[in-house]
Amino acid sequence: MIKLFNIKLIIAIFIVTTLFVFLFNGCSKKSDKDLILELVESIETLAEKKYTASILDLLSEDFVGMEDRSRDEIEELLNQYFEKYSGIVVNILATQFVDLKPDQAEIETDVSLSSGAAKMFRKLISYSGQTYRFTIRLKKIGQNWKIVQAEWRYVYLEELFPESMKILKELFPKL
Repeated sequence: MIKLFNIKLIIAIFIVTTLFVFLFNGCSKKSDKDLILELVESIETLAEKKYTASILDLLSEDFVGMEDRSRDEIEELLNQYFEKYSGIVVNILATQFVDLKPDQAEIETDVSLSSGAAKMFRKLISYSGQTYRFTIRLKKIGQNWKIVQAEWRYVYLEELFPESMKILKELFPKL
């Protein structure tokens, strides 16, 4: 009788402990900051694979790009770029939050873009590509963040965020 009681107690403790672990690990919701950073990082893979439609899915319906470009104009711009260049490599460098509110955010992200020669060759000659700073405004729609506005400009290496230079030097040690 005592052994049966001990086994039931051990099983009960195991079940409660397992539920406790699942509740606290499973309920740990990603922060808005984490979700935005994931969205930015996803653009790297989507652009390299030339997934125009998936990139457009990250834009809000009322998106406005640089020079008041619409979603359709951004789609045309992406398609032209993807047709013209092969071997596209995107390195998302550092992202800084300018503003973060429950339903809207603004970030600045340094990006290195290159295309053409094999990735290993670029690394060998320490060609980091052209560097740009993107200013991106986002809004939360339901549980998802969407890009509302995006602007970009070329930046010299000296203008990059310090964190961006650190990442570039890790990617290209001879830089």
